[in-house]
Amino acid sequence: MYDPPDDDDRDHAHDDEAAFDDLVDRALTHHEDGELDAARACIEDALVAGARIYGPDDPALATAYGAYADILHGLGNHTSALPAAQRALALTISDPGAGGSEQSVAHHGLAAILLDLKQPAAARHQAEQALALAEIVHGRGALELAVIHDTLALCHRDLGDLPAACRHVERALALEERHHGPGAPELGASHLRLAGLLRLRGDLDTARLHGERGLVLDTAHLDEDDPELAHACATVADVARDQGDVARARALLERALAILCATLPPDHDDVRQISDELAALG
Repeated sequence: MYDPPDDDDRDHAHDDEAAFDDLVDRALTHHEDGELDAARACIEDALVAGARIYGPDDPALATAYGAYADILHGLGNHTSALPAAQRALALTISDPGAGGSEQSVAHHGLAAILLDLKQPAAARHQAEQALALAEIVHGRGALELAVIHDTLALCHRDLGDLPAACRHVERALALEERHHGPGAPELGASHLRLAGLLRLRGDLDTARLHGERGLVLDTAHLDEDDPELAHACATVADVARDQGDVARARALLERALAILCATLPPDHDDVRQISDELAALG
């Protein structure tokens, strides 16, 4: 059983339901704003208060544990995030009032953490559970399924099943195109993700088409110094290099390096990697 954070130094004045809900809401707001340390402090206070108000095994704590897992995951503390996500899932399943949507979210949150812990088989199982529940609740054409397909793609990639990985990204892309339109900026990441997988499969021409499309979309909506744009350039550069288009690869890597040098320290791993790839082109 996963225990909540130690409450020796916690403020017992939070021990009422309204205060518990407020702490959870504040944690979620901090999380959305990227203030992860503040989010962690609020959610840990909430968990202590919630355990005292409801008891440690009450499903009322499921959302708080799920938020705690997401926050720890965002902080890179995957090992601590795992038991929190497992607890969130167990409490959600035990709640007779919870629907398939809540359970799907809990399964998917656990899958994402397992994936970062290099457990792709376990992650795939959780993501498949999430997808099955989401299809029942939302329907197979719902946009909510796209992020689960993306996670499943990563699971299959890490398991070495590139055809399955491509199928899931293609499904996610189709859902996004259906709901946002083919020119929507949200599609850039999916095109680039598919390009990377197709390159690994050796389908360079199709990979190039998706990569260039993703780069156009990202260029249109990202700031010119956004590191994500640098990663998009690098993805297309890899495909161009493999096709023998050295000039295009060099131009894209130079663009990526300029972006990263403007936003990251010179000894950052991403800067070194792009520099090495440029040098390798000769």
